[in-house]
Amino acid sequence: GAWRLVGVGDVLGALSADGPGQRRVGDSVVHSSAPVVDSPSAATLGPQPFIESDDARVLAWVNGLAGGADPLAQTARLVEAIHPMVDATKRGLPPAALVMLEQGGDCDGAAALLVAGLRARGTAARPVVGYRWVEGRFVPHAWVEVYTATGWMLADATVPRIGDDPRYLKLFDGLGGALTMGRVLGRLQLEPMAAPGAP
Repeated sequence: GAWRLVGVGDVLGALSADGPGQRRVGDSVVHSSAPVVDSPSAATLGPQPFIESDDARVLAWVNGLAGGADPLAQTARLVEAIHPMVDATKRGLPPAALVMLEQGGDCDGAAALLVAGLRARGTAARPVVGYRWVEGRFVPHAWVEVYTATGWMLADATVPRIGDDPRYLKLFDGLGGALTMGRVLGRLQLEPMAAPGAP
């Protein structure tokens, strides 16, 4: 499918809507099966605020999980381990890997821990936020893009899900619903449209 993004100009200009399964075309986002193959940057491999991939507690947890060297196998094992920690009622907790590991959390925490776990194993990963189509409407959501042999792939420990899914609509790279999605809530609307032809 395809969605026209209707909103304030400065919001539209700030979006990073290209990602696995979708491409931005002007003011629209269209479903696309073309792989996203931009090379990982240093920022997608190391620790960052809220993504404590070098913390001893994260390293011990990751090293206790099987998963092998293959990024997809690692992702599947981490998604399986994180999913039981997800608790949507904990949305007030900071979206940090350590907080998720020690207290559980919502989709933001799950994304932070999945990214931290993958980076701790040497796999490039980045958190993203946007919307997920649930029961006939879009709801704010956070998930992960992991770098594989075929390019970036969607991974979500909350649902759980690995691989392309047209129910996801990426809007920003980064973490934190209030920090990122707060810029578009109430300012950006999505209108369904006929796909203009994905590149």
